[in-house]
Amino acid sequence: MCMGLLNAHTSSQIQLSHSIVTHYFCAPFYLIMASTTITKFAHLQIPLEDVLTATDNFHPHNIVGQGGLGKAYKGKLQRSGKLIKISALRLDRKQGERVLEFWTEISMLSDLKHTNLVSLVGFCDQKDEKIIVTTHVAKGSLQKHLNNPNLTWTQRLKICVGVARALSYLHFDESRGYGVMHLNINSSTILLDENWEPKLSGFKVSIKQSYNRIDQVILSEPIGTRGYIEPDIEKTKGVTHKSDIYSFGVVLFELLCGRRHILRTSLIGFLFNRPNFIMKTKRCRI
Repeated sequence: MCMGLLNAHTSSQIQLSHSIVTHYFCAPFYLIMASTTITKFAHLQIPLEDVLTATDNFHPHNIVGQGGLGKAYKGKLQRSGKLIKISALRLDRKQGERVLEFWTEISMLSDLKHTNLVSLVGFCDQKDEKIIVTTHVAKGSLQKHLNNPNLTWTQRLKICVGVARALSYLHFDESRGYGVMHLNINSSTILLDENWEPKLSGFKVSIKQSYNRIDQVILSEPIGTRGYIEPDIEKTKGVTHKSDIYSFGVVLFELLCGRRHILRTSLIGFLFNRPNFIMKTKRCRI
């Protein structure tokens, strides 16, 4: 069954990476992959003791966010003789089945370097703890600031341009030899630094694809966050880099309207499933 799944994807030129296993779990293959991954990224390992010191033993007052993998803690880590501000994403032990997403995130971030992507510091895989350590992004997620009246149009435009540059780098930068489909673009995975510069994060379900096949559909179940997933996936039964573009479009509307795509009222469920209503309503304003 395992080999059948892998062979089925050979024609799509999907690399035998964490991304395949993320969507098609196969225990023996995962064990081999994990062992290889740990060896490959050994230079990025951070001792658990150092992470505990940096986050004050994961003290609740250091929590800066929570996502599908677990809680994120801010802290200060001694690294290469420097004290740096970090964010430590601690995998929830109840989410054991998401270990594959943990390794996918590390694999992706270790290869990707861009001013509009979050920077990987390292990771910890010790004593049943799995932690992803990145540089701390001061202002948190874009979602928290969508309705911020002090966020100017110039700053909103700057955020849009920064995310667009990040996507261009992921999809088309030829220096890597492959493109990356993020597949989880939303206002929670876009972080903002002290200068309102966006940093794209959340690569746990990302997929690598060769450049000459970046436009071709990779068979997949719907991936990402509800409301940001392109509706055509029901027809195509898969994803392409255009799936990211659709999700980015939803974020653009959120920035334009100054609110999340979900309206918690009985009248409207998801804002972007009702384009006619959007065109007529006058509520979409800052």
